[in-house]
Amino acid sequence: MAQALGAGTNPSQTLSLNFKLISHHTLDGFGGVGEGMGLQKTKDGRRIMWLGHEGPPKNFTGVDVTDPKNPRYVKFVEMPSNNWTIQLTLHDNLLFTAMERQALSWGGDPNKPFNEGVLIWDISDPENPKQLSHWKTGATGTHRNSYPGGRYAFLSAGMPGYAGAGNILVILDVSDPRNPKEAGRWWMPGQWKAGGETATWKGRAHRCHHPIRMGDRLYTSYWHGGGFIIDIADMSKPKTVSAIDWSPPFPWPTHSLVPIPFPIYGHRWMLVADEDVHEADEPCLAVGAVDERELPGPLLVSDMDVAAGRAERVAGGAVRRGDLHPGVGVDLRVAAELPRSEEHTSE
Repeated sequence: MAQALGAGTNPSQTLSLNFKLISHHTLDGFGGVGEGMGLQKTKDGRRIMWLGHEGPPKNFTGVDVTDPKNPRYVKFVEMPSNNWTIQLTLHDNLLFTAMERQALSWGGDPNKPFNEGVLIWDISDPENPKQLSHWKTGATGTHRNSYPGGRYAFLSAGMPGYAGAGNILVILDVSDPRNPKEAGRWWMPGQWKAGGETATWKGRAHRCHHPIRMGDRLYTSYWHGGGFIIDIADMSKPKTVSAIDWSPPFPWPTHSLVPIPFPIYGHRWMLVADEDVHEADEPCLAVGAVDERELPGPLLVSDMDVAAGRAERVAGGAVRRGDLHPGVGVDLRVAAELPRSEEHTSE
């Protein structure tokens, strides 16, 4: 059901600044929309917004937003219990839904079976999505994936034999979406336990979180392992270009590295967001502007922190920062002129 809503009448009801809420769709009561959404333009000119749910009974939902004042439900796709389908990615008529065990804190049961991997869908007919294939990791499934179009998809895949919940970068050849095949993989040195590697890093949960492609590079967040820029000119042999890791002083895991698709003052730039996954007394790096130089490495030149204890709450639930859309548009000209904070950077 679509509802037309007005702005809040007082500051306690206002959750935005200089934005106007146009409409609201209740998704027929099946909310719980997770971190995945994508916009499809169909051959007949419609715009379909696809939304991934945080868990069963829904996998993903399509909403026709051609008229943004009157969004219209198109399709619900069901999901078996004990599965997490928090993220999706799409380009043209191919849609990819991640699948992994539902987290315990979100109602998952470790003693029950679950599905894992990534499902590939044909959404050329939005009212009737067709599953083309189901690629499996053989372990814990996939978490956050990206498909920018073309031959390859890029997965945060929980693979057998790897530390950090097993999540590494897997490059999937989807030139035949009915028969996807692994084309390459990359992992943080020390993750491959089955190959005899031993982790030398300090900390915990070093794992691939979200790979984003621009050109021949992947910008890959690695949770408590920071982030990596990876050369994928040869998809079968990805190699490290450079890395960032600012813990300390920031204690939070790195959620996303989003490259800016144009140079600023002759430099490459990216936005980096950490995620405040639980309440703590330390500030969270909401977003940082990073100069993407290769040697000695990327440099954080400005940041916007979320002060400790300042997490917003809506209807009793915390609003967690961290997610940046890969297609984000931003003006960073001023960022290049901001003073560098010695506390947050190193030469």
